[in-house]
Amino acid sequence: GIEIDGPTISFVAPSVANGTLAVSFIFVNITASDAQSTISTCTLEWNGVNESMTMNGSVSGNDRFCWVNKTGLTDGVNYTYRVFANDSSANNNTASNTRHIFIDLTVPIVTLLSPTPANNTYTVNFVYVNVTAIDLNLSIDSCTLEWNGVNESMTRNASSGNNTHCFLNKTSLSDANYSYRVFANDSGGNSAASATRHANIDTTVPTVDFATPTPANNTYNVSYVYVNVTAVDVSSNIDICTLEWNGANETMTKNASSSNN
Repeated sequence: GIEIDGPTISFVAPSVANGTLAVSFIFVNITASDAQSTISTCTLEWNGVNESMTMNGSVSGNDRFCWVNKTGLTDGVNYTYRVFANDSSANNNTASNTRHIFIDLTVPIVTLLSPTPANNTYTVNFVYVNVTAIDLNLSIDSCTLEWNGVNESMTRNASSGNNTHCFLNKTSLSDANYSYRVFANDSGGNSAASATRHANIDTTVPTVDFATPTPANNTYNVSYVYVNVTAVDVSSNIDICTLEWNGANETMTKNASSSNN
């Protein structure tokens, strides 16, 4: 009899759906089914240009697998494709639905901004982390703070194009050493990290005690006062000692220390 209906074409895994890919290839895989005739050819229409596909053996009856792997795709380019199949009657050429893919191989650029502190010791119990995340192709989807190995979501401010600011204020920090960095993901799934920074929180003031031979409060019949102190800090080394003498500051000699003494 005369065949009227053409082949039925279905995309199957690992063919990708419409969307953005962070890889430079697309594997196109279809099944072509025909109720009356065998499948003779499959053709990929890739951005308007036809290419032959590899056709595997029978799936079931007149069904066939056809595939092609498109490699070396260019970053930042949109691609459109569909598949045509002919059966052995040679007059039935039907097409699949059309799919659209955007290739994004560019990772975001994540930069720590003021007032994010540089590597140092701080006498406050908070660290304000502020970054800008920029992507050449796509919008920034999320920012994540990795704080001492634990991930936390950051607040995203309004974006300008593909440029996004993210921030998080880490408060009520205990005296300790902390390390942190920020990851940014674009809407295509690419991820990148900022540089790692280190903050040593030290909110504990030193303990300063007069030591012998510093005289007690009294009147003395000598023309000098020898001032001797011991300064102890539980978190950091003692940096300097300053004598305030009748309201004027003077630098003191610091002897060799024992730990943080």
